[in-house]
Amino acid sequence: MKRNFNLATPIHGLGMLHMFLTVLAGNALAVQEFGAQEDGNSGPLRQFELKRPAMGVELTIVAWCRDPDVARDAFHAAAARVDEMEEALSNYRPDSEVSQLADRAKDAPIRPGDDLWLALSRSQDVWRASNGIFDPTIGPVSELWREARRTGQVPDAEQLAAARKRVGWEKLSLDEDSRTLDTRGVAIGLDFGGIGKGMAADEALRILRDKGILAAMVELGGDMAIGDAPPGRDGWRIAIDSFDADAVPNSCMEVARCGVATSGDKHQFIEIAGVRYGHLINPASGRPVRHSSLMTAIAGNAADADGWASVFCLVEPSDVLPLAKANSSVEVRGEVLTTSGAREVFQSPGFPVIRDVEFPCP
Repeated sequence: MKRNFNLATPIHGLGMLHMFLTVLAGNALAVQEFGAQEDGNSGPLRQFELKRPAMGVELTIVAWCRDPDVARDAFHAAAARVDEMEEALSNYRPDSEVSQLADRAKDAPIRPGDDLWLALSRSQDVWRASNGIFDPTIGPVSELWREARRTGQVPDAEQLAAARKRVGWEKLSLDEDSRTLDTRGVAIGLDFGGIGKGMAADEALRILRDKGILAAMVELGGDMAIGDAPPGRDGWRIAIDSFDADAVPNSCMEVARCGVATSGDKHQFIEIAGVRYGHLINPASGRPVRHSSLMTAIAGNAADADGWASVFCLVEPSDVLPLAKANSSVEVRGEVLTTSGAREVFQSPGFPVIRDVEFPCP
């Protein structure tokens, strides 16, 4: 049976709900009020927003709360938690725990920190469920293609062959009892780009919830952790990205208490010698995916949605819906550009209906 993600019933005609404009000034969260909603309890529910850089993208937090001081404290705590996740999981930072892992783990099993262990455990779950398609040990190959982005030159065959020898989740051993990682002498390089932002968004939403803010949404570069619905609505209204610019204003879904992520090569790709290469790398070949696709996944949390959105981009388009059907915890909507430039759109049965609404999604 497919999991219920609290997908919305028909959209209510409430019109645009204006949000609070918030900016960071030093350590203070400045708030301007543009609107509020009464719900019969003490004081109006007010909408707050935070935007700031995090994990190489923009962190956005939107939440409904009665007390600006509570919102300010919760937002800062949530943003600080995202920073902690980045310190552990970013392989763009030489001082992060994951960047130092190869040296630490090459001779004997190690005990990772809490955040790295969580990333390893969650990644292993998606690796198993996807039959190895999702594989964060792709790090050594990812680094070669990052260099290709900088130099404009495709990695040579010998470089790729050497890097691929270090790829394969089966080379790792996670001991749940001792909570240790054994790399079995392989100089691994982990790349959590396919799940890390989703994990960080989940953690930020958890912080908000712990501080009593339930109607909230956290977004990190398109990966969303979504809490309870805003007041008076069935869910958060989210625009769906599309290759067809004319289709975007009419592509909207309404969801609550779930994770949503979109992956694909619409915005992230390189062209070398007239050939387009996406940013997602197939662990089996060591080369970027060549077909152009956009995959939006919905799961019980943002980390799983993040991982599965990547998986759906990595497999052949014809395999997306069967794979989603085999994994009851995820729904998917996909777009693929054919070689002729035509746009093919498909979605799993449990994906929320795309509704015609005024853009931006009100």
